[in-house]
Formats: sequence, structure tokens, C-alpha cells
Amino acid sequence: MRKVLFAAFCLCISFNLTAQCLEGDCQNGRGTLQLENGSKYVGDFKKGLPNGRGTIYLANGNRYNGDWAAGVREGMGVYTLVSGDVYTGAFK
Repeated sequence: MRKVLFAAFCLCISFNLTAQCLEGDCQNGRGTLQLENGSKYVGDFKKGLPNGRGTIYLANGNRYNGDWAAGVREGMGVYTLVSGDVYTGAFK
């Protein structure tokens, strides 16, 4: 398994897109949110944004599993590319 460092532009996810809560509490709890771009977030929410622990499955096949703060990946996590490359570490 190779570790790679991703440029900042690869780490941006917008939760301002139109989205649909598929199950759970996507406002203040735990739920599954389907974004209009085909991505899906499963995890903790606070004030309608990912906050706590969660996984986003991006439409391009990449995924991030880890800590979130107010809709932003912040803390420890694992970013996995569809190619199999993985970054494990801190996000800010």
C-alpha cells in the first residue's frame, strides 16, 4: 500500500449542494445524506453539517473516513483513492 499526499484542492467538499437525507437524522444526529453530485455521506451531523465521525463516498470512487468539524474534514482520517492509494493522518 502506497501513501500519497493530496493537494488541498482534492480535499474540498461542498455541502451547499442540493442533498437528500436518506435515513436517520441529518440535522443533529446520525444519518445518511445523498448529495446531488452522486456523493454520499454517512455519519454524524450537527446543524445540518457533517460533524463528529463519518464517511463520504465520493462520486468518483474515492472515500474519506474520519473526523469532521462543521462540514470540513478536520482531525484524523483516512482518504482512499479508487486506485488504492491511501493517505492516513491529520486533516485541516
